[in-house]
Amino acid sequence: MLTLAGVALVVLWLSRPRLRDFALSENEADAWQLLERFGLAAGDVEAGERELDTIGDLLVVRPELERWVQDGELREDGALLLHRGYFFDLVEQPDGGPTLRAWPRSYGETGWAAFVRTPAGKLVGHANQDASWSGPEGAPGVDDARPAGPGWRPVPLERP
Repeated sequence: MLTLAGVALVVLWLSRPRLRDFALSENEADAWQLLERFGLAAGDVEAGERELDTIGDLLVVRPELERWVQDGELREDGALLLHRGYFFDLVEQPDGGPTLRAWPRSYGETGWAAFVRTPAGKLVGHANQDASWSGPEGAPGVDDARPAGPGWRPVPLERP
């Protein structure tokens, strides 16, 4: 019995990094899929229907999105959404189109990559290997995320 318990403990110990990587990959996939849902919903908001200044505004205008973020937490008066280890926000572009962004709450603990959905509807991601985008103040710059910008690739990202 002790031998079986010992073997089980070793297997769990050895598989722990893989389980962690799996969980972080799932957080990433959830983030970019949710960003795509947000982008489609934001695109459906007709001009003049309501200004979308924050991600919270989008959730008010499109209440059907609530079911996707039931365990999420709005922060900073609705400007920031924390959901499954990723922050989300909406930045209105000077031309009137919304840019949606997602980045990890804690690089390496809740996710790695950062994602942006442009006003033109392009969904791009960056591997964020230097952990530039992490934490509530760590959003990718809108200019950084141009689809042709260095390191930004169409989503889903291919892992090396």
